[in-house]
Amino acid sequence: MPANFLQIYRLLRGLLWTCLLYLHVGVASASFYQAETMAAYCSEYIKYLNLENTVNQLEAGLCSGYIASTIEMMVLSERLCKRDQLNLDNVVKQFMQEVESNEIARKHSATYVIVDILQKNYACE
Repeated sequence: MPANFLQIYRLLRGLLWTCLLYLHVGVASASFYQAETMAAYCSEYIKYLNLENTVNQLEAGLCSGYIASTIEMMVLSERLCKRDQLNLDNVVKQFMQEVESNEIARKHSATYVIVDILQKNYACE
């Protein structure tokens, strides 16, 4: 596949997930999640990873879709060079660790915290 086709595919996939997200939670609330709120959704995704029986699938999907879309946008902007090391599950865990250990991060937007994690761990040097 040509590289441009793959980039367009990834962008459209991220946009599709974002559109589906807006349909379920409303445009205003989806745009600016506080990191603390997103961490609550991501705790459901962690339950899903641990194969627990009681998982709120909507919240788990909200977390994974939100973070995956942020990753895709950063990859498409060519700001991440360690793409082969990117793993959604690891980024979710890093996000959770940051929010749990850093009170200031809890008050930032989820996107700000995710982008910061991606830049610290996967950016071009």
